[in-house]
Amino acid sequence: GKADPNFYYGEAIELDIKGLRMNVKNYVGKKVAFEGVVYRDSSNTVYVEEYDTETGIYYGIAVYYGFNTSGDALDIIQVGNRVRIVGTVSEYQGTYQVSGLQYRVMKPNDPDNVQKLGEGFEGAYYEVSASDFKNKNVTIDTEDQDGNITSKTFSYASLAVNSSVTVKNLKVVDVYTTNNEESSSIGAMTLTCEDGNTTISVRTEVLRFSNGTIITEESFKGKSINVKGMIDYFNGSYQIKVFSPKDITFNDFEIAKPEINIEVAETAEDNQDVFPIITINGNAEYAVNVTLVRPNKRSEKLLLENLYSFTTSGDGVYTIKVVVEDIHGNKTTLDKTVTVAAPVVEEGCGGALAASIFGLSILASAVFVLKKKKH
Repeated sequence: GKADPNFYYGEAIELDIKGLRMNVKNYVGKKVAFEGVVYRDSSNTVYVEEYDTETGIYYGIAVYYGFNTSGDALDIIQVGNRVRIVGTVSEYQGTYQVSGLQYRVMKPNDPDNVQKLGEGFEGAYYEVSASDFKNKNVTIDTEDQDGNITSKTFSYASLAVNSSVTVKNLKVVDVYTTNNEESSSIGAMTLTCEDGNTTISVRTEVLRFSNGTIITEESFKGKSINVKGMIDYFNGSYQIKVFSPKDITFNDFEIAKPEINIEVAETAEDNQDVFPIITINGNAEYAVNVTLVRPNKRSEKLLLENLYSFTTSGDGVYTIKVVVEDIHGNKTTLDKTVTVAAPVVEEGCGGALAASIFGLSILASAVFVLKKKKH
């Protein structure tokens, strides 16, 4: 058959990420090879970056591995590894990525294989001001094949897109939360942030507590924050993409360790409904997990919808475990026990047996209260 005129059949073009970024449109549809450090893995994509001493900039690129990449290749592109990437450049929704990775086990020295060059590396998270992120331009001299020197000017963000950055002292003045129930990003937030006269956007993934509960805008609105993330391009403009709640810290606010109180009688009767009253005092957004451990060591979740109630079933010690988690994953715990005593059997008159069960009645109502201290 005839060769596809739109397919690049040549060998991989050797270059660095800087060279790829400066002329990325020219490489669409072509196979390229470059080196860098894998610092992030998200949505079947790893992000690779490399520092350039001439410009003092970290350059990054998205590498899409999809669903068909072999396990051997996936082992190579783990976060923290320094790698050699070989793949084809493509455009996706206004951004550029490299895909089509391979690793031939039977041909480990194949130059088209992805390769592991080292391990134990971390993302740079180079600190940049909001002003530089938004307004800085970089002029770079380039040389063509004939030796002619040409100066090109780029915005800093366009060169550093897909690299890791830290931006500090951002005031969150507004928050938009994706609320389209058909969107996979429902619960993700866009924080509009100011630093002096500069306004930038910080876009989050769907941030969750460890129990899956979504973290809301109440955790960030009005606060001064520092963010660690990735320079991202969306809908015609550059923004900072944040993947984890631990990558957002506060300057003017300290999350208090919550105070937990469990009110419940110390004893109960068998087959009795128990209604603990759980109160939590704090100054932030928390996730609450309540677990009951029965005498047979079987655990079960107690839900607020059911007033955290449970029914005893046999004698022994029932342990109520409350775990309160803040957005950075710090956990505070408190346990409270309820004992169901075994019947005391006594010999009555004429040899009759009488049973006496010791216990106190449990509060017949339950509430869950989350109070915020003033700050």
